[in-house]
Amino acid sequence: MRQRHHTNLITRRFRYSLVLFLIALFGGTAAQGQEQRMILQNIHLQEGERVEGIELSIKGGSFVGFDPLPMGWYLIVDNDPSQQTSIKGDARVGTAALELGDLLKLRILARKVEFGNLKFTISGTLVIVTKTFEHERRIALQSENFKIIEGPK
Repeated sequence: MRQRHHTNLITRRFRYSLVLFLIALFGGTAAQGQEQRMILQNIHLQEGERVEGIELSIKGGSFVGFDPLPMGWYLIVDNDPSQQTSIKGDARVGTAALELGDLLKLRILARKVEFGNLKFTISGTLVIVTKTFEHERRIALQSENFKIIEGPK
């Protein structure tokens, strides 16, 4: 019984020390991060094309979601604790595919959590379809396609 109590005490001290170490290493704000609100820019679609899906990746941060979430879309958010996260959105039905104007109004909500050599970067891919939904093409998104915005939350 005495050995078990001693082992539990060591385990609790180790956990307490680990928590203090992580707080000292990353600071109290590391888990919260800085909110980033972005819109897409410099996107060019051909006549009759609409956006059926979007796949985005962040390094040095995490995703919160889209605002507004387009009607008829679903999201899969993978906020991996490694700060290398992804979000995938897709129109469930063809009528939910976005016109260019609606795409450019979409706000991407994320948290920037930089530490060490890990810097915030975002990239992705748009899945574009034609009117007939028989053909699709993909547009790669780079940092210049994202614009950080200010404004009401």
